[in-house]
Amino acid sequence: MKLPSLKRLESRLLSLSTEGNEEGEDANDTIVIVTHGLTARLFLMRWFHLTVDQFHSLYNMGNCERYNLELRCG
Repeated sequence: MKLPSLKRLESRLLSLSTEGNEEGEDANDTIVIVTHGLTARLFLMRWFHLTVDQFHSLYNMGNCERYNLELRCG
């Protein structure tokens, strides 16, 4: 089974975040990604445009650990 690339995952998440707006509804406000530590760090790097140094300052998630990312306006 071929695993999706990080670029495909990013593309899919972008489409999820705008899908509702195209249909006149609110965009999805909750997305769950189940993955391993390195892939999570790579995703965070791409999503938040982190530098290599910032990437290296992140640590791999432990077993059953999770990140909650919340958009805060202001």
